[in-house]
Formats: sequence, structure tokens, C-alpha cells
Amino acid sequence: MTSPNAPSESVTVDLSESVSVVLDGSGNGTAKLSPYGTRYSGYSWQPVNLFVSVSTSVKQAFATAYVSYGIFSQTPNDAIGTTITGSSGDTCGMSQTLLPGDWISVKWTGGDAGAIATFRITGTVTVPVRTSPTA
Repeated sequence: MTSPNAPSESVTVDLSESVSVVLDGSGNGTAKLSPYGTRYSGYSWQPVNLFVSVSTSVKQAFATAYVSYGIFSQTPNDAIGTTITGSSGDTCGMSQTLLPGDWISVKWTGGDAGAIATFRITGTVTVPVRTSPTA
């Protein structure tokens, strides 16, 4: 039997999300994003690109991107890419599917203190659509 709240169809739309953090006095910071909603609602993100940059690049920050499932984590096993051009900008390709409660995060180290570090993801979002039952 199907739950009356279960989505019966879905649509795919463009994904474009970004988040920023002010780097601390040592030039370090972490920013994170997670899909919205209930974990098994049918809603998911399929990111294909992750872009990193910092507002200033006197010191070039390292940036490491992480994906964790079900809990926020930044262990070596969660790392999906590192760049030495985390301030001037770089792009990382992605192929993960993320549900609500999964996390994409970026950790910058060694950048300019007080600078604004940003990452942006693009790809697609699967959005559940509830349809009315037919009589």
C-alpha cells in the first residue's frame, strides 16, 4: 500500500546554491550546504560542479571539498577534492546524489584573514510532485 503522503511523480529543475563564510584571523573557515526537507521525501540534489573562491587572494588558500551522508563530517574519507587555488578560484566536478541531511562542505586554510570565502554548486534538483488521486 502506498502512503497518502508519498510523491507519485517528480520534476527536475536547475540547482544553483551558494554559501559564504568570513575567514578567521588565521585565514581559515568552513561553509556547508544541505538539501532541504525530509530525508526520504523524494527531494534530492544532483550537483555536477562546485566552484570555490575568496574575495581577496593576497595569500592563496587551500580549499578542500567534502561530501558526507546523513551527518555533517569532514574526515579524509569524505574529501572529494582539494585545490591550491582556493582563493583565486577553481572548479570541482561532482557526481553524487544528495538527500536532505547529507552535506557538501568546503574548508579553506591559509587564506586572507577577514576575506569572504564562497562556494557554489550547480546541477539539478529532483522535486517530488504530489498528484491528486483519480476517482
